[in-house]
Amino acid sequence: MKTSNTQAFRCLLRALCVVALMTAVSCGGLKVVPVGGKVTVDGQPLTRGFITFNPDPAKGNNARVACTSRIGGDGQYALYTDDGSHVKKGAPVGWYKVTISNTPGDEKPLPVNSKYADFAKTDLEVEVTPNAAEGDYDLKFTK
Repeated sequence: MKTSNTQAFRCLLRALCVVALMTAVSCGGLKVVPVGGKVTVDGQPLTRGFITFNPDPAKGNNARVACTSRIGGDGQYALYTDDGSHVKKGAPVGWYKVTISNTPGDEKPLPVNSKYADFAKTDLEVEVTPNAAEGDYDLKFTK
């Protein structure tokens, strides 16, 4: 009886290893790193709006993703990336141009220079790296 239990255990173990290997191979997908920080306008926390990190093809980032975050009441944000099939917390490594927009339904203009709302005009650029230090993704806007 002992051999049949041992054989059944080995068979189960092999099956689990095959499933684990298949899962590891199929889970490649989009790699992201954590991206978040504090949003300020002339040194004061901005407490509303949306931040978007737009891939910058001029600096080699041709990713087809949407990296966005709502700005919290304390000025904090944490990006989420949507690649069209999955949403992950963080953003892929690369260069981005940062834009800002109102929260849908909010009619009150954001207290920032209007250039930051336009991809072609914004001069706020950020490089997302694998090992960013605290504060590297803090965003400083001006009026």
